[in-house]
Amino acid sequence: MSTIRDLFDQTRPIDRPIVAVINYAADTEKFLRQEISEYEVTDSLARHFERFMISLDAGFKGDGSHEVGVWVSGFYGSGKSSFTKYLGFALDPRRRIGPDPFLKYLQDQFPNQPLRSQLGTLAKKFPATVIMIDLASVASADSASLGVSRLIYHKVLEWAGYSKDEKISLLELMIERDGLKEKFHQVLAEEGFEWSELQDDLLAANSIVSRIACKLYPKLWKDEAGFSRIKIDSIYGENERLKEMLDLIERRTGNRRVIFILDEVGQFIEGTDRLILNVQGFAENLKNIGKGQAWIIATAQQTLPMVGPLFKLKDRFPDALRIDIETADIKEITYRRLLKKSPEAIQTLKKLFAAHSGAISSATQLVNTKHIPLHLDPDVFARLYPFLPQHFNILMELLRSLARSTGGIGLRSTLKVIQDVLVDIKGQQDGVHLADQPAGTLATADIFFDTLRSDLERANRDLVETVSKVAVGYGAGSIHHRVAKTVAVLQFVEGFPISAHNVAALLHRSAGETPQFEAVQAAVENLLEDKSLPLEIIDGSLRFMSEAVSHILTEQSTLKPSSNDELTILNEILRDQIFTPEPAARLENTKTVKAQVKLLHGSMPIPVTHNKEDVEIHLELVSAAEMAGRTVDRQNDSRAPTNKNVIYLIGEDSHLVRDLIVRIYRCEEIHRRHRTEAAEKEVSQYIIAQKNRSQLLRGELDTALQNAFLKGSFLFRGTITAVSHRGTELRHAC
Repeated sequence: MSTIRDLFDQTRPIDRPIVAVINYAADTEKFLRQEISEYEVTDSLARHFERFMISLDAGFKGDGSHEVGVWVSGFYGSGKSSFTKYLGFALDPRRRIGPDPFLKYLQDQFPNQPLRSQLGTLAKKFPATVIMIDLASVASADSASLGVSRLIYHKVLEWAGYSKDEKISLLELMIERDGLKEKFHQVLAEEGFEWSELQDDLLAANSIVSRIACKLYPKLWKDEAGFSRIKIDSIYGENERLKEMLDLIERRTGNRRVIFILDEVGQFIEGTDRLILNVQGFAENLKNIGKGQAWIIATAQQTLPMVGPLFKLKDRFPDALRIDIETADIKEITYRRLLKKSPEAIQTLKKLFAAHSGAISSATQLVNTKHIPLHLDPDVFARLYPFLPQHFNILMELLRSLARSTGGIGLRSTLKVIQDVLVDIKGQQDGVHLADQPAGTLATADIFFDTLRSDLERANRDLVETVSKVAVGYGAGSIHHRVAKTVAVLQFVEGFPISAHNVAALLHRSAGETPQFEAVQAAVENLLEDKSLPLEIIDGSLRFMSEAVSHILTEQSTLKPSSNDELTILNEILRDQIFTPEPAARLENTKTVKAQVKLLHGSMPIPVTHNKEDVEIHLELVSAAEMAGRTVDRQNDSRAPTNKNVIYLIGEDSHLVRDLIVRIYRCEEIHRRHRTEAAEKEVSQYIIAQKNRSQLLRGELDTALQNAFLKGSFLFRGTITAVSHRGTELRHAC
C-alpha cells in the first residue's frame, strides 16, 4: 500500500462519477438510477425518515387540524435536497425507474425492514401528487416579485399541461370546465394553428388567444382588447389560486393529496419580509384549505431562529415537523461512499498513527476556534484519513459561505469536493493527485484552494488574484504561496481566527513531517511586510483586503514622516512607555531626586518629560559609526560647570528604529485621514486595524529603543558608565 489510493475499498473506485450536486430537475431514469444507488441512509437520516412518515400518515388520515409545514435544514451540500427528492419521488406513484416504482429503489437503501415497510405502507395508503421546485434555479428579480405561492401555482399549471402564461392557462381551465375544448381546437384550426405548437409560444399565443376568447365567450369579451386588458391579480387572490390548484390536482389524479417540495427556500426569501410573509400565508392557507391533505416541505441552510425575520415561520413549520441534517451525517456518508478502507489498510493507518500520534496531534491542533476537533484517536484517524476532523468542519463552513455569496449556482456538494480534493486535476499537489501521494500524506488547506479556485473566484476575484500575485513574487508552491492560499480559504469561514499557528496546522502535510510553525510564521511576517500585498491583521486575524483597501495601501506607502513627526513619535514612546514614572533616586534615604528627560534634536535638548527637575538626562541616538566620537564629545561636555547636573545617555541608532517610526507614522496618518469617512465594511475594518497595528508597532519601538540605549553609555562629569552595567531595563538603569 504505497499510495493513499491503495488504502481505499477497491470495489468502489474513488474516481468513479459522482453527481456534483443533487437537483430536482435531474429526473431521467439514468440519473435517478445513478443517484439512488449511491444514496446512504445513516442512523440519523433513518430517524428523520421515520419521524416524517409518522407525521405525514397522521396528517393524511386526520381531521384536518394537523400542521402541514416541514422545515428541512442543513448546510450547503449536506444532503437535504437528496432527502426531500427521494422521499417525494417514492411517494409519487408515477415515478418509476424502468418497470419498478422509485419507491422500491429508496426502500433498498433503507437500513432495516421496518423502515422499508413503513414507507411502503404509507405510499400504498396515501398515493400523492408531488410538485417540486428548486428555487435556486429559478431565482431572479421576476420570480422574487411573484412570490413563492405564485411560483407554485405556475408549476402546478405546467405539471397539468397548461400554458406557462397564467392568463392563457386560466382560459384553458375555463374552456375545459365549460366543455368547450373541442370547439377551441376547431376555431384554432380555422385560424390555421395547432394548440400543441402554439401553447408555449407566449408572444404568438397571447395575440391569437385574444381573438379566439371573444368568439368562445362573446358575452364576457366583446372584442380582442377586452381579453387583453384583463389583469389576473385583480380577479384571483391567494385563496382562490390555492383552491384552483387543489381542484385541478383532484381532477387529474382523483384525490387532493399533494406535497409541495421547495428547495432552498431560506436563501430565496432571506432578508425580504414580503417573501417571508408570502410563504407564511401560503402555508397557513394550505393547512386551512387542504385539511391535512396538502403539505409543504421547505429546505434551507438555516434553522428557524428564535428571533429575526424567519421567526415568523415558526408556527407554520413547528418544532415537531423540523428536520435538521446533522454535520456528523456528512462525515459518515463521506466515509461510506469515498473513504472506506480495506481491513488491512485500517490496521496500517492505526500503526501509522500510533507511531506519530503526538506529533500529528500537536502539529495539527487548532487554537481559539470552535473548529477544534474532538480527541484524535486511531479509529477516527484511520476512518477519515487522509482528512482530519477539522477539515470537514472547515469545508462545510466554506461551502456555506460560498453558497451565500454565489447563490449556490455551480457549487458542488461537500462529498464531491472531498472527491475532487483526492483526484481532481485542480486539487493536485506537486503535480500528483493527493490520492496518488505516498501513504501518510495528509490533506491540506492549500489543496482546498486549488480544488475550489473557480468557486472562490466567483465569490471574490480580487482575493484569488492576490494569491496569484504571491505565486509570482515568491514562487508557485512556495511556503508563502501555500500560506496565501490557506488565508484566502479561511477568510470565507466566518469567525475563524486566522493566526500563523492555525495556518501552519492546516498546512501540515505528512504524518512524519516536522511541524511547520516556524516556517509559516516567517512567511507570514514576510507577507505582512510586503507593501505590494494587502495582507493585514484585523481583530487578531490575518486577512487579504479588497481593491478599495489597495488604493489606501498605495496612498499609505507614499507617506513620509517629517523630522518633527519622527521626533513626536520618539518623544511619545520615551515619555509614555519607557520613562513613566520619570526617573528618580533616594539620597541617603531622606530626599527623592527626580530627573527630567530630554531628547537631543541636533544640539537642541527637547523635553520628553514635562516637569522641570534639578537633574536632567539628555538622550541621544547616533549611528554605530559615530558612537565612539560622540561619546568623547559628550564626555567633554559633561565636564563643563554648566552641565554639572546633566547626565548624557548615548544610544545606538539603527535601521530598525527608523523603520518602525515610519511604519507607525503611516498607520496613524492613514487612520487620521480616513477615520471619519463613510466606507465599505472592509475599508472601515482596515482603517481601524491601522490604529491597532500602530499600538503593536509602538510596543516594538519601545523594545528597540531600550535595546539601543542598553548598548550605549552614561556620561556624567567626565565619567563613562556602560548602561548594561546598571541593569537590563533602561528605566531601572537610569
